[in-house]
Amino acid sequence: SASNLLGPCNTLNEIKLDLDTVSLVTPKDRNNKIMLTDTLGLTLKDATLSEIAHLEGKENSVEQIYETAYRLVDTVFDGPTIYEADSPQQMVDFIDNLSSEQFQKIRDFFESVPTLTAHIDITCRKCGHKETITLEGLRSFLA
Repeated sequence: SASNLLGPCNTLNEIKLDLDTVSLVTPKDRNNKIMLTDTLGLTLKDATLSEIAHLEGKENSVEQIYETAYRLVDTVFDGPTIYEADSPQQMVDFIDNLSSEQFQKIRDFFESVPTLTAHIDITCRKCGHKETITLEGLRSFLA
């Protein structure tokens, strides 16, 4: 993949990105099992690439987070009993009745989405200035 960067002397520089150097960074403490009470919890699916692209770089409104949560709940469990999240309306009703503290746990999961990262060494073709840039997040790679 190739992209252009403006150097400190305002010279446009082309960079080439070796996709083999791109890594997917996942926070170590990320867990898709969310405990809402001592026995009640849910499991969440990871967002698809299109859902991440839709949410990334935006001020995530509460409404957007709720809409995403409705789609990404995989199961709800109460002790050993597991319920599949196969009814969108049941998920809306369930999530709409969570306390703000419980819903914050879901929001924390979404905010800990794995991130694409790459470090690229560049040298300005005009002035010779050298620096390492970091691309992070989907928008950095698609811009």
